[in-house]
Amino acid sequence: MIPEVNPFAIIADYINEFKTSKQAEYRKYMNYYTAKHPILNRTMEEGKANTKLVFQFPKFIIDTAHSYLVGKPITYANNNLIEDPNFADTDEFIKTLRDIFVNNDEPFLTAEIIKNCSILGDAYEYIYLKKDGTIKMIEFPASECIPIYNPSTKELEAVIRFFEMEKLDANGKKKIVHKVEVYDNEKVTYYDMEDGKVTLDLTKPAVPHKLGEVPIIHYKNVTISNMDYGLSDIKDVETLIDEFNERASDLSNTLQYNSNPLLKLINCTMDKEQLQEMINSRCIQLPEGAQAEYLVWDQQINAIEKHLERLNDCILTFSFTPKLYKDNDEGNPMSGISIKMKFSGADLKANNKERNYRLGIKKRIRLISKILALTENKVYNYNDVEIIFNRSIPQNLLELADIVVKLKGTVSDETLLGILPFVIDVTTEMDRVAKEKSNQTDTTNTDQVK
Repeated sequence: MIPEVNPFAIIADYINEFKTSKQAEYRKYMNYYTAKHPILNRTMEEGKANTKLVFQFPKFIIDTAHSYLVGKPITYANNNLIEDPNFADTDEFIKTLRDIFVNNDEPFLTAEIIKNCSILGDAYEYIYLKKDGTIKMIEFPASECIPIYNPSTKELEAVIRFFEMEKLDANGKKKIVHKVEVYDNEKVTYYDMEDGKVTLDLTKPAVPHKLGEVPIIHYKNVTISNMDYGLSDIKDVETLIDEFNERASDLSNTLQYNSNPLLKLINCTMDKEQLQEMINSRCIQLPEGAQAEYLVWDQQINAIEKHLERLNDCILTFSFTPKLYKDNDEGNPMSGISIKMKFSGADLKANNKERNYRLGIKKRIRLISKILALTENKVYNYNDVEIIFNRSIPQNLLELADIVVKLKGTVSDETLLGILPFVIDVTTEMDRVAKEKSNQTDTTNTDQVK
């Protein structure tokens, strides 16, 4: 909870500190993702080539990890075989959740939250009840949100959200002001911030939400103990990416400079007209005893190319990104073991991310269950909902099909269906199979009667 002693000054302090530190970091990593790298700001002496090459490692790293983790939508299942009489039916809860998720385009929302979280390190989601009685899920930009954690319990006690708006002053001129919203365990309070001073917004009274916890979910990409914020996927490799951009740009500058070498003339003089005629005709007549030769760059570029290759490998290795377009067995189909080995680093990264995102999605489900308890008077056990991440790892389908056939009768059909990557919801698929068998039986019985 934000301390009661002069809360206006404390809110202003939080915002001012955030604007001068965290917002700058968010801008930096978003610039990396959108191809606005520091190399673009490099200047050179007048007359020198200044190539500015941008290699989009950040986008490749983030999009690869993102597609691997949530390229297929997250699914939800009932993990409780015995229903607790103290709670409403879990299957009914999951059906209600699916309806809410459809209305909010949950697969797209979740994918965007996880992508932005990978870029910046943090993402925020607000769950609330609209006036028409529907439950709404929206993402708040991380650059607008300040999480306040209890230093002893590490529980989220409040989130300060602030954003810019244009306002007309007394002279009719446009002026930028900040709107401030404070979400705590009990209510949402509204403030104005102008010229660094925070005041209560008298036009919008505080709104209680009755959820007993902050209705905003703080997703963290990579967590470190005692840190209130997550870490970007770009952070560990940003210096390597900068070095790659600079060395590749330097090499391009050198190649440009030496692609038009100087001609050295010995024992020969000519005026500008003669020189220009020689350049135009691309031939030269020299007097006896004179010599002409180009000043050729004799530096070996192999060392630079090796350096760039090592940087490329280091960037992909330290970001746990599979080398998808290298050493691919000359285009031959890879075995399941080979694929798993290639994606072993991505698996380690995905495991860490999945743990963090699962906490956020679990809170999402918990908040929805609390809203439903208030609006429908039904108490659901959110712990009975299993959150299933369906990773988009390439598979050798022929190999998997052979495994499924060999295990038939030894392992349950449900487990066998779960092995197949194109089966997203095992329960739904089993219902479809049962329905098809029932229809086939009915058809057979009808034919026998005839």
